[in-house]
Amino acid sequence: MGIKDFQLRDISYSENITEQFLSVYQSINDFTSDRSVSEYDHLVHRYFYLGELLGFTHEEVVQAYKKKNEVNYQRQEQGY
Repeated sequence: MGIKDFQLRDISYSENITEQFLSVYQSINDFTSDRSVSEYDHLVHRYFYLGELLGFTHEEVVQAYKKKNEVNYQRQEQGY
């Protein structure tokens, strides 16, 4: 897809956590069907907004992702 830089905009969706989870799942499905930059943008924004509703900052979500990604790479290297 070639996305190198991503600017997070201040967008809010549902205040209801359950509805926001469902919105993220719908965005995953939409992105699976249409791997466009636009669908990726919707997915990432909904994901980060869900994190906000759960009490996380954007920076905390990014750091958790990076930490988990490191573990995944280690597992792949070890044939997990």
